[in-house]
Amino acid sequence: MTDPAAELREAVRTLRRPGVSGAYTATSSAAAILRAREPLARWLEFLRSDGERRSRTLGDSLEQCISPDALAVARAINGGERS
Repeated sequence: MTDPAAELREAVRTLRRPGVSGAYTATSSAAAILRAREPLARWLEFLRSDGERRSRTLGDSLEQCISPDALAVARAINGGERS
């Protein structure tokens, strides 16, 4: 089983990695996604920290306290689905 917090952290690192270019030459939809990198990174960081807080408070597993959609986004950014 994978660590959901680590998956979210890795996705944030990927989004913030320097050197991603192409926003000016990409299609309009791809350029929009490139421009959304930082807000998306902040959103994933918030969901990770909120999920960790809820996990501690409720005693549930971290995976139960993090949005499945956020994990799906992180896994897509990280290069694939969890097997």
